[in-house]
Amino acid sequence: MAGKWHLMTPEEVLEVFRSDPVRGLEEKEASDRLARFGPNEIGKEPVLRAGQIFVEQFRDIKLSALLAVAALTGLTGEYAGAAAVLVMALLGAVTGFIQEYRTEKNIRRAKDAIVPRARVVRDGKEKTVPAKLIVPGDLVILEQGDIVPADLRLTWTSSLQIEEAVLTGDTGPVIKSEPEESGEDSPGHRRNMAFGGTVVSGGSGRGVVVATGMLSEIGLEAGVSGHSEDDAPMQGFLAYRGRFIFYAGLAACLAVTVIGVYRGQDVYLMLLTGLSLAAAAVPGGLPAVLNFSLGLGLIRMLRRGVVAREISAVEKTAGVTVLCLNKTGILTRNVMTVRLVLAGDAEVTAEGEGYEPRGALKYDRGLIKGPELQLLLRAAALCNNAVLHRGEITIGGLFRDMGKGLSPRQWGISGDPTEGALLVMAARGGVWREKLEQKESRVREIPFSPGRRRMTVIYRGNTGNVTAYVKGAPEELLDRCASLYQDGVPVPMGLEDREKLLRQVSGLAARGLRVLALACREMTEDIKVYEPEAVERELVFLGLAGLGDTPDPAAAGVLYGLRRAGVKAVLATGEHPLTARALAAEAGFWGLTNSVITGEQMDQMNDGELARELEKGSIFARVDPFRKLRIIKSLKQSGHVVACTGKGVADIPVINEADLGIALEGRAAPALIDKSSLVLRGGGFSSFAGALEESRGICRNARNILIYLLSCCLSLLAVTLAAVLAGFPPLFLPVQILWLGLLFGGLPVMALGMDPPDKRVLFNMPEKTSGILNMAVARKVASRGIVAGLAVMSVFCLLYGGSPGGLDAARTAALNAMVLMMLFCTFTGHNEYHAGGEFFPPANQRLTAAAVSILALQLAVTYLSLLTPLFHTVPLQLHQWGLILAVCALALPAVLVFRRIRKRFGEKIMYLKV
Repeated sequence: MAGKWHLMTPEEVLEVFRSDPVRGLEEKEASDRLARFGPNEIGKEPVLRAGQIFVEQFRDIKLSALLAVAALTGLTGEYAGAAAVLVMALLGAVTGFIQEYRTEKNIRRAKDAIVPRARVVRDGKEKTVPAKLIVPGDLVILEQGDIVPADLRLTWTSSLQIEEAVLTGDTGPVIKSEPEESGEDSPGHRRNMAFGGTVVSGGSGRGVVVATGMLSEIGLEAGVSGHSEDDAPMQGFLAYRGRFIFYAGLAACLAVTVIGVYRGQDVYLMLLTGLSLAAAAVPGGLPAVLNFSLGLGLIRMLRRGVVAREISAVEKTAGVTVLCLNKTGILTRNVMTVRLVLAGDAEVTAEGEGYEPRGALKYDRGLIKGPELQLLLRAAALCNNAVLHRGEITIGGLFRDMGKGLSPRQWGISGDPTEGALLVMAARGGVWREKLEQKESRVREIPFSPGRRRMTVIYRGNTGNVTAYVKGAPEELLDRCASLYQDGVPVPMGLEDREKLLRQVSGLAARGLRVLALACREMTEDIKVYEPEAVERELVFLGLAGLGDTPDPAAAGVLYGLRRAGVKAVLATGEHPLTARALAAEAGFWGLTNSVITGEQMDQMNDGELARELEKGSIFARVDPFRKLRIIKSLKQSGHVVACTGKGVADIPVINEADLGIALEGRAAPALIDKSSLVLRGGGFSSFAGALEESRGICRNARNILIYLLSCCLSLLAVTLAAVLAGFPPLFLPVQILWLGLLFGGLPVMALGMDPPDKRVLFNMPEKTSGILNMAVARKVASRGIVAGLAVMSVFCLLYGGSPGGLDAARTAALNAMVLMMLFCTFTGHNEYHAGGEFFPPANQRLTAAAVSILALQLAVTYLSLLTPLFHTVPLQLHQWGLILAVCALALPAVLVFRRIRKRFGEKIMYLKV
């Protein structure tokens, strides 16, 4: 019957999989099936094979040039020299392997940081388990915002709607139901099936797993299609610009060879010199170097509590100029509680802490004589899809074991925090949904949506009575209410009553509370015709609930820091304008709390007026996802790099439109987390500041690495070309050129990539993508490369012909001068915008260790008798070292003067005033 599950009844499917409709699978049986069917994974990445990555290093054109040099050297009988070149080739491959392996490992570690989870019933208990542990026969619970973890045959639905575009390509929600169907249809037409990878956009449901992993519908599609992650913008730009630099470098190598031969140098020597330059001095693989740096950023951000879902998110985070907060809950601790209830003329406070149901309802003013409070609590409990639990024990389990004592674990909720708060309020008033559902059952749900701003459920009692319970935005419900309670009896609602209630709503909102209205209606019509238009009218108003969340004390400091970092904050929320203003003031939107724009006011603005308001960093209230989308588009059209937070399924188009989509783990729907580029973990919103600091530090490091590499390559090419143009012998022999390439392409690159951000990097706006190799970078490369080249050439010219060692001594001195100038380029690139403004700021320990290691290796090449014949070097005397150090010391003020001129008249640290 594989693939025919939609033709079977739920009972038949459960029987096939030997799954209990109430208790689900036993844990032991689930473990056995996991071993049999394998994990529920699609397109699992292959195991990271170190050997394969190492072998791929030898496909690089630069390494091929190295091997060619080794072969040609061996053909002439210089076996020791050929062996030395081969060893350097091996070391180069090891360096490339370490960088690439670490990059791949970091990317996978970041991807694995967020584990998709699913709610199942096992051993009669609702549990949340990693989605990859789902097995055929599991009973899965679906709620709005969930990603369906596997293919399910639905056994129960309540207004369940699922977006199946990922599977069928068709947009818009598909309404699901559980009855069996006849005929053979495509997956998109099987209304009693939910397919893995699709998104629950509304309602709720349950289903039994019929296929997992690669055997699911989306898994079968994945077997014939693939997915590739987008490169970071800088990577694409470097791949384009890097090709030009690569070919220019090859042209310079060819010029060295041709000119040297024309000047009378040995053809064989010049051929080896050209190949060695191509292997050591041609800057190829710049995107790979950038990839290494950004990969380190993934791990550093992860340590700050931020998961970057893709490597390009590191660069995008660094460039953010506007942060759009589209939920007030981002600025709070996300522990929603009902602070106040207004029912009739009474004001009631729900006492208690957090989600602890122990507590009481205290009358602060007035007294309720009629049933409206009990009806309000009943509506709060039943018009609700959240689950109150203690540890893994749900309330249903607590009732069964009430006499045995409660679990000592902390109380919590599964589901929407607002619904959880209403559930806790009802429990404190002695109303438990599980007890109510022993006498009545839900038969219909009309789910909440941003457009409707209300939710309705219909319950049928054991005596046959049918009642609709409604909750939603007060403005929406008051228009649909025909009566309210006075002195314990329902009476018609007049205009004065509505105005009084709206004043109460405004008063609660001004205190920073989110206000919900609750209503009910006794139904008499046939249940089959209960549509929203027929149900949600002539309601009886029950009261108002004012919900509040404790503001995050760190939010104000984070917003202040973001402003200093050049990032403006825009608040776009669906809350009441007064609620949005109160929360914004408490969170630190200084100077903006008088500028609250409603969705209706926004609709009256043209694009230019909206753009001007956004430049002020305005607050928008009562805006739906379509209006939020317009805000994001307007900001992007104004040239901003926009980051946007989200929470529910309706926010997915908004974060997709933004340059950087952000979700808070534990507060956002799983479907939205799956679509987000950045996921904030334990630290909540405050961790975004750390992510911004780390990402800007990483992008600065990437830029410094490129400047350093290009400076070293330019100086080596320049001195070699200058020597042959001047009629000198080649300044460096092939083995010496390869040695230099090995030194400056390994340890310094990794050390610069690991350079930690200093305290000022947060306030330096990064350059745009095209700025990674712009004129400012070119000037830095030229100044450092030319100064280093002049210093090395000066040392060679001063010693050539006048020293005891002759040409070998001059080459050895120039080789050591080149190493010193390489380190000079390394340290001048390190923390260029250091807070203290030092020319040589304190280096990180890795950079210091890399410099010491390079100096030690170079001294070994200069003085160890085992190595000097291989590298054609001679020990230098004290006066020769004095000359090297003196010339190199003169290079320092030259670059320092250039930097001061550039900082005064050219580049400046940019601050974006908000």
